[in-house]
Amino acid sequence: SNSCCNNSECSTRYNESCKKVLACGHDCPGHSKESKCLPCLDSNCKNYNDQYDQDLESYCAICYSESIGSAPNVKLDCGHIFHHHCIVERLHKKWIGPEINLKFIKCISCNAWLSSPNNTDIQLVISPYLDLNKKIIEMTTERIKFEGLDKDKRVKDPNDKYYNKPLEYGLDKIQYYMCYKCKKPYFAGLKECGAQNDREHDAKDLLCG
Repeated sequence: SNSCCNNSECSTRYNESCKKVLACGHDCPGHSKESKCLPCLDSNCKNYNDQYDQDLESYCAICYSESIGSAPNVKLDCGHIFHHHCIVERLHKKWIGPEINLKFIKCISCNAWLSSPNNTDIQLVISPYLDLNKKIIEMTTERIKFEGLDKDKRVKDPNDKYYNKPLEYGLDKIQYYMCYKCKKPYFAGLKECGAQNDREHDAKDLLCG
């Protein structure tokens, strides 16, 4: 606390940081809401051991403007470490435009689904979108049959990346929007058939049948 200035952002980061000292004697680099401390990220520590060589001097791969050591962090199940506030900001921004795009709940470094059971506030934000993903997969499984995408030449071509992958093909070809009234996803068309993804859209115009 003696080295923290009066800047509001710095004060917030200090208040949100874990105040525990690890067994090695170094400060925990994690967040105050974590149920279990992060391992030591001081690369000079005898206990330092990170599978991706992330340490206090490594840049956060979300903001790429500050080192991991400059703010409280979260370690995801995939092993990648990011600033807590960067993950929260990314989750609250969601997708851009009307098309539902769930890339924001995947790790920016390895594309694995975000999972942080050690940090309940982040996990609570992630959970509804994992349910949304299941719903979209269910809808796509039915829609590819209706649109005939399961019989598309790309799915039948051994040299194509979608060979024998009709669901993956459907997920890349079909657009879904979120209905403003019922808050459920609905089919918005195939991407080459004129379905739009205007960033300047009015959410109130997105209405299911």
